[in-house]
Amino acid sequence: MKKIINLSMILFLSLVSCKTNIIETNLVTLHFGDGSIDNRNTMVLTYEEFENLNEYPALDGHNFCAYYYDEFFEKIFYKENISNKKSIDLYARYVKDIFDYEVKKDETTNSDYIVINGIKEDAEIEEELFVPECIEYTKISEIASNGLSDIDVEKLTLDGIKTIRESAFDDSRIGYMKISKEIENIEDGAFKNIKYLYKVNFEDNPYYSATNNLILKKLEGRQRVIIGYYNEYWNSMFNEQYLDGIEIVDIAPHSFSNIYSIEDIESVKDENEKPILDENGNIIYKKVPEGFSLYIPSSLTSISDRAFENCKAYRFNKETKEEVEIQLGTYFFRTLKEVKDYAFANSSITLLKYETRIEDNVILPFGEGVESFGQGAFLNTNFVNITIPKSLKTIGVDCFKGCNELKNIYYEGTEEEFENIEIASGNEMFTNAKVYYFSTEYKENGWYYYGGKDHKSIPKPILYAKV
Repeated sequence: MKKIINLSMILFLSLVSCKTNIIETNLVTLHFGDGSIDNRNTMVLTYEEFENLNEYPALDGHNFCAYYYDEFFEKIFYKENISNKKSIDLYARYVKDIFDYEVKKDETTNSDYIVINGIKEDAEIEEELFVPECIEYTKISEIASNGLSDIDVEKLTLDGIKTIRESAFDDSRIGYMKISKEIENIEDGAFKNIKYLYKVNFEDNPYYSATNNLILKKLEGRQRVIIGYYNEYWNSMFNEQYLDGIEIVDIAPHSFSNIYSIEDIESVKDENEKPILDENGNIIYKKVPEGFSLYIPSSLTSISDRAFENCKAYRFNKETKEEVEIQLGTYFFRTLKEVKDYAFANSSITLLKYETRIEDNVILPFGEGVESFGQGAFLNTNFVNITIPKSLKTIGVDCFKGCNELKNIYYEGTEEEFENIEIASGNEMFTNAKVYYFSTEYKENGWYYYGGKDHKSIPKPILYAKV
């Protein structure tokens, strides 16, 4: 009997010893995909060997990014996060060696991070461009100004970026943009001059969101600031009725630059609506198509500095990439009090509030409470007529400089009230234009609202005529 017990004890101790050896020899299996270390596509290492491995797998024409827990690269592996050393499989991820970048030091954390400064000359870019979370485990945290300029991709994915600088995508053609939840800072003007952008998707992010064609910065509560625009539905323009639950409180500089509506070019050349052509037969002005308009939120009391500077609107043929510049109708509400410096400088938009019978190309920054136009507010714009409310008190320096087509001013007050407006220098195009004063009785230089004098109906401003 004693002998049997001793044999049982030996067997038990052997099993315990075996189990202990298994724990001590848990392994890390590295899968390199198309890459290799010492011409090996797979390596099996103990944890101690893995921790002492000072070489990353190489793949021609690519940079190693990091190891991931899964072959779909959904969760990155960091050694410092290991608490229980079970046997695991890790998968190497690579990105094409196309980025011109530099490594910088974060003085706060004393850790390195990568800034993308551009794309390497002659680098081949595919339809989808992926900016990874890191290169050789150094975090990619920033897209520099012009860092991804002049690229042509259908989809751009930014996997771990924290900061996007002004003009980061200048003159690029990007269809869809996906930005990870790590983003913390997007500078004003970061999205300006992007062509063909139809969708922006932020992962669950506490600072930014995208909805109803707008890229928004979150403030406290319901408040939001517009920082960019995309045309998800091509023909739909921003309309606040679709923004339930939020309040637009500002428009950042350069938020609106290139606006595209995808349509057949032939539909633009409608013989029933004759466009204005230049000497070469190119369309330089076309009546605003019905419904193709941009509504300024009624929650805004001012149009911020450079909000629409250089804003151009186009009808765009997606197949041929052919573009036709058109006028973009922009609708204001009577809450507007101020148009700040260079708000619409060099833009091709037509500012409208009501349908007009004066001429096709009439500009109405209507608001009844508008009190000031800032410096260069309408610099180099191409409208022919402007209707202004009698509440206007000041016009800044060079506000209408370069407005060479301006011919008529339709003022919603009396001649005496018009003379009291403070007009700064550089506004000769404005002061030399013919002024028509609002009146309910006929006179030679008068005009009135047809269809509603109290603004409750949809008034149509027309010149007095003996008909």
